[in-house]
Amino acid sequence: MCATWDVAQSKCHQITGNSHKLIENVYTRLDSARMKYVKKKEKSIKFGAIDKWPDVEADEVDLGKMDDAEKDDQDKPVQWEQWGGLVERGRPNTLVLTRLDPCRTKRRAPGPGPIRKRDWKPIAKRHLENREVVLHTDGAKAYKLKIPKVLHDNVVHMKKKVTLRGVTHWIKPKYSEVVIHRLPTGEQVYTKSGTQIIDRFWSHLRKHLQSRKRRVGTLAATRRIRSAQWTYWNKGADLWACTGEMLKELY
Repeated sequence: MCATWDVAQSKCHQITGNSHKLIENVYTRLDSARMKYVKKKEKSIKFGAIDKWPDVEADEVDLGKMDDAEKDDQDKPVQWEQWGGLVERGRPNTLVLTRLDPCRTKRRAPGPGPIRKRDWKPIAKRHLENREVVLHTDGAKAYKLKIPKVLHDNVVHMKKKVTLRGVTHWIKPKYSEVVIHRLPTGEQVYTKSGTQIIDRFWSHLRKHLQSRKRRVGTLAATRRIRSAQWTYWNKGADLWACTGEMLKELY
């Protein structure tokens, strides 16, 4: 049951009536197997392997901060759990996740800020360089990095202040719009900018983490995040059968 519908750990304990330690052990082993499988399969993912110039979305997400150390020292920098993701539209099994190394911040900071160039550059080089894809991102500066054989567009998720003839206007943020790209062959392609697909995965990820929160930077947190990635790869499928196939391949 747990592998088929991914029932919350607390609910499974109540349904089965078994010891919570036994249930916790089963879930931990399942997450460990999923993490091992995902890391193995990620190495073979190639964007643009089926169609030329597919749409690929990139984004980053903040999943919480380290609170325990702050109780003793209010001014101590805070560590954040931040991950970056890439996914090809129409192919959820191409989702790739990378743990980022964001800046440490003050305790009351709303977040660590957008992805930095030093984090984005190796990701782009490994997964996108010379892959002939159309990349869709938000307005973070790091994404403006020039990548060979990659067409890029972005949308700005914040209100923009514009002054015209001495009058200040606020322009509403654009989450999606039609963009025309010219390919190296001279052809034109119409695409819809935005990061709606990967944003849906972030929502799925937060829901997956909700019942079992883990400390920032720990193996347990990584296991749970990779487990959510595995369930996204197999969304719409029988997770029980997928788990069997996964275990056959691993062991």
